[in-house]
Amino acid sequence: MATRPLLTKACFALLITGVLASAGTADADAFCEAQPVLTPLAEDTSTDASLFALAAGFEAPDGARVGEWLLVLDASQRQALLYPDALADLRTGASHGPGPFLSASRCGDDCFQPIQWSSDGWRPLGHSIEFDPISSLHFTYERSGAPWLVFHQLTPTKGVLEATAFRWDGVIWRGRGTQFVQGVGSPGATADPDRPSSILSGTGRFDAEAEPSYWLPALPVPSGSPGGHVIALAEGAAAFLTLDSRVLTTADGATWRQERWSPWPNPLGRTDLWSAGVDYSLDRPAESDSGALWLMWNDDRQSSKPTLHLTSWSPSEGWHRDATLALPALPVGVVDHVIHTRADGWLLVGPCRSDHSVSWLDALAVDNGSAAGGLIRIPLAKGWRE
Repeated sequence: MATRPLLTKACFALLITGVLASAGTADADAFCEAQPVLTPLAEDTSTDASLFALAAGFEAPDGARVGEWLLVLDASQRQALLYPDALADLRTGASHGPGPFLSASRCGDDCFQPIQWSSDGWRPLGHSIEFDPISSLHFTYERSGAPWLVFHQLTPTKGVLEATAFRWDGVIWRGRGTQFVQGVGSPGATADPDRPSSILSGTGRFDAEAEPSYWLPALPVPSGSPGGHVIALAEGAAAFLTLDSRVLTTADGATWRQERWSPWPNPLGRTDLWSAGVDYSLDRPAESDSGALWLMWNDDRQSSKPTLHLTSWSPSEGWHRDATLALPALPVGVVDHVIHTRADGWLLVGPCRSDHSVSWLDALAVDNGSAAGGLIRIPLAKGWRE
């Protein structure tokens, strides 16, 4: 596949350095006065770090207007660092996997330059790649450490995407094949829990050495479902989460069952009392690729008393409820982002706020073994060097 040069590494470094230097006069203490919107972009599952975009429209003391920012949240250390987003209008795609954040910078109508995040900002990773400009782009890491990128293209068949994968081998982005995949959700590419040199995208498996293949013998077809996405778990198990919040599981990849369990008492064992997607909905948190299925249940059965249930499922242990939290537990009653950490804790992140002297993220922290959440403030600090 043809490639074209973009910015040299030196030029890229000058771009980032110049932007960070110009931001050095910005006062992060008052950042949240603009009530920025927190948009999740990427996760580094090896460090419990999450990358967010924030559109703040912040005005620095020197009159400069800096409207696009990046926030790096360390869920384990409960720290948040703020950076100017030098490539906000050019960046596309982001990563989920055990490694530093990945994305791509647009370098033309059909040109994508892979980039990798560090504390100094974005840096090019290898050469640029020419591909269909209307494709979506997804990044991950195999468990052996190599970065991957996967392009998705629509096909005439509903629910089927054409996936094309590239692997960074330390020298070049090497093409690892194309295949049709189904059951693609978010994230669009993940590390393979069973093979250290492979990654998964929907039902497809891409390998460092072997040809593309399928890791799942069959997808379930739940009655009346609007579709959903498949989630690979440990030792060949998998889950399928429908768009209307039903859960189906399999231990062998071939035989599926719809889960009837709920985190609230149901002594009669009935399944027709509450409607998925109406009385409750499910959110899958950003998590550490632990091999289990972690879910947050938004319980709206009693609209005057909304509740959150934090749960997990694995083939060997079945369902487990970690915690039940009444809302509004946060001061504003809003949870924008949910993280499950490597230490089996939870962090429920609320909005960015400020009282003129300091800015912070409201959050609820649920430690491993605790059934209750504690309200904490995660202060925002400048991540760049002045």
